Amino acid sequence: MIDENSLFAYSTIKDSLSARQKLILDCLETSPMSAKELVKKTGLAINQITPRVKELREKNMVVSYWTNYDNGRPVNVWGVRKN
Repeated sequence: MIDENSLFAYSTIKDSLSARQKLILDCLETSPMSAKELVKKTGLAINQITPRVKELREKNMVVSYWTNYDNGRPVNVWGVRKN
């Protein structure tokens, strides 16, 4: 269970996000996705997705859930941090 302080901090940080960061976070709240899947879901270019995911990681809002392979290359699947 998440305590009230954590929920308040999360909502405060979420309010300060850019429009693209919010869009990506909203997508990841529905389901974990790779950057390539986020491109398909949002319609943004990969060079708009990758920096936003990095920014959300630095804010401890997004973490790597697991690694998939795409054409033999490892690909992170990102999701919303649970705690």
